[in-house]
Amino acid sequence: MNIQVVQNGTVINLIVVPDSAVVSGDGSSVSWSGVTGITDDTIPAPDGTTFVAQSGAQIGWHMSGGVLVAPTAAALSKAELIAYANNKLQAYREASRSYDLGSGTSVLATADVDTIALVNGLGAWGTENPASTQNWTDDSGNVTQITGTQAVTLYSSGLSYLQSLYAVLAAACIGINSGAITTTAQIDGEEWPA
Repeated sequence: MNIQVVQNGTVINLIVVPDSAVVSGDGSSVSWSGVTGITDDTIPAPDGTTFVAQSGAQIGWHMSGGVLVAPTAAALSKAELIAYANNKLQAYREASRSYDLGSGTSVLATADVDTIALVNGLGAWGTENPASTQNWTDDSGNVTQITGTQAVTLYSSGLSYLQSLYAVLAAACIGINSGAITTTAQIDGEEWPA
């Protein structure tokens, strides 16, 4: 079994002793006897330390209320939380999503920088050529013929999606800066658009 060596309330080392070992009441020593093949012994705790026998406790755990507890993760800084929120936004932008263009036509598109530039141009083309057609090729290689009117719908839908993503990012950043959002779980819990 493991015995924890505790200094200033924190586990600094583990020692392996026979399962029958007993830590003294004040933690100043550990002893065992009657173990086949192992000499009976008593080990004093090193200066400035005490022994504790608590199943599962590891190096870095600390005393709290007379028991060893695992350390808690350090809170993330505001900059780290904002970076996390930005990364989450970027993941949504880079994921393909389906856009319904009407007349039974839907296409997959991302909201990354390159696709947004393409869709902006396609929307301008569609405004001037509503009845003309062009092929839309998604990231999976699917080719769909769309009309100019559908290109404008794709542009409008993509822009609306992008605006909703940035609205969630803004709300998250406001919450982070005010101290209302302090964890990545809270950022994940924001109403990110599907």
